[in-house]
Amino acid sequence: DNVLAFFKHVWLSGSQEEMVLKRDLHLAWLKKGLVSLPPNFCGLDASRPWFVFWISHAMEVLGDFEEQHWSPQVASFLLHCQDASGGFAGGPQQLPHLAPTYAAVSALMVAGTEEAYKVVDRAAMYGFLMRMKSPQGGFKMHDEGETDMRGCYCAIATASMLHILTDELLEGVPEYISRCQTWEGGIAGEEGLEAHGGYSYCGLAALCIAGRAESLDLHSFLKWAVNKQMTHEGGFQGRANKLVDSCYSFWQGAIFPLLHEAFRQSGADMKLPEEHCWFAPEPLQMYILLACQHPNGGLRDKPTKSADFYHTCYALSGMAVSQYDVAGHTPMVGHVATNLLERTDIYYNVLLEKAERKCGYFQNLPLEIDGQTVATREGPGAVAWRKHLETSKKL
Repeated sequence: DNVLAFFKHVWLSGSQEEMVLKRDLHLAWLKKGLVSLPPNFCGLDASRPWFVFWISHAMEVLGDFEEQHWSPQVASFLLHCQDASGGFAGGPQQLPHLAPTYAAVSALMVAGTEEAYKVVDRAAMYGFLMRMKSPQGGFKMHDEGETDMRGCYCAIATASMLHILTDELLEGVPEYISRCQTWEGGIAGEEGLEAHGGYSYCGLAALCIAGRAESLDLHSFLKWAVNKQMTHEGGFQGRANKLVDSCYSFWQGAIFPLLHEAFRQSGADMKLPEEHCWFAPEPLQMYILLACQHPNGGLRDKPTKSADFYHTCYALSGMAVSQYDVAGHTPMVGHVATNLLERTDIYYNVLLEKAERKCGYFQNLPLEIDGQTVATREGPGAVAWRKHLETSKKL
């Protein structure tokens, strides 16, 4: 009731003074977590690269990831999580797994230094990704593990960030993902299941990176997605008949610019909106600012919940996506000085500048497998989007 009354007060007053991102409070909380985690986190020992990514990415989006201080520490720790056979594990001396592999590589992109880039054994990584390929066309999460939509995104995004994407790696992936698109329009974790925001982002982003989004029914996808932003709260639900959750600010919110760019790249015979991406950014930002900031620092799923690093990362990621429209404007609530976040790459969820920076190191770096140079690349869809942004700036 107090939250509802607060929302009504802000709406009726017409003032945006209450809608302030408590940047310093969140940064202090995040930096404390990047240094050390309390003993009650021991049950999440297999998620340590995720904590590095969630925290460091939240810091960079807030504009305060001090590379000179943090990057060497990130690189040193993640080196110990890399398996000799390729890929990264959830912690030192654990088994390699696609989820922490994506998290570790993303965190190294956030670190953004040559020292960090050199941590990855790209040849071993390519071998690991190929071993995870499933006969169904997707990817297993680990040896003898489950095959689902997370695997597709983690594998394709990892390969693309490292510029080791190949036709061999992509074989069967578009067909597998398209089979997981449901009658609703979104994408399920596996064939025959319910469409879900997180899996929908993973499947769509994987295909968009590869430049193969036309494998999906994009119009049906859009119809499903626009119905997931809730009219009362302003935030997104992950699937039908579920409550709003701040993490879907990114998992659902980033779907819209991906779809807009997929339609553009495909040359679809339709008039694309020039100043929006079919969702309402200001109500989404209001939900995050008014309902999801914890008074002790960090962001939460919804009121009454505790703050955690996962929701902090993805609430801020979604807010950042919502602040940059296709025309280069910044639709936002509150004051720019306090609330404007850094622009992110919608394909990888690292800063756009970091996605561009990595090219200077990886773009011309050959990949040798068994003494043979393999022709590799970054995903053409991700490259085309960045080039389009650069061209649009010059117009």
